[in-house]
Amino acid sequence: MLTWRLVLASLVTALAVATASSQPARDPTLKTGPFKDYHRWVRMNATPIFSATHGNSFVVTYVNPTGLPAARAGKFPFPAGSAIVKEAFENQECRPGRQGAVFVMEKREARYDPEGNDWHWVRYNPDGTLWGEGKSGGPMDFCRACHSVARINDFVFGNGTSMKVAPTMPLTPCVK
Repeated sequence: MLTWRLVLASLVTALAVATASSQPARDPTLKTGPFKDYHRWVRMNATPIFSATHGNSFVVTYVNPTGLPAARAGKFPFPAGSAIVKEAFENQECRPGRQGAVFVMEKREARYDPEGNDWHWVRYNPDGTLWGEGKSGGPMDFCRACHSVARINDFVFGNGTSMKVAPTMPLTPCVK
């Protein structure tokens, strides 16, 4: 009987460890998480552009080295490990104002989220604290729903940037 309990306890522990390691890691803050150096990535627009879908703010888009070849050539899908950051600035009388939220798309391995083309979505508050993250069906599903309109570009709009994408626009403002 004791052996059976030990085997069962070992199985439960192994399952818990395997499940925990397959979950996306929480990004505690923008200052310490995996996207902390995004300002060193390639900036895809010279000046902030207006984005109704990111809170009626002005945004600057950055792409990491992994995603840069796909973004520049328009060859999709983006490879796993690609990351795109949109740094938002408040709209103050139709001009960029104070730093707003920071939005991140991170391409994960195949089958991470087939409905969302394997993108992981993250949003940080202006102070760098985590607002939310996830995939389809989770708290960030509104990101996937809006970006699905740009399926032809692997869920990336890229309007107003130097990314080579087919022009696409959301059907309605996707702000939440």
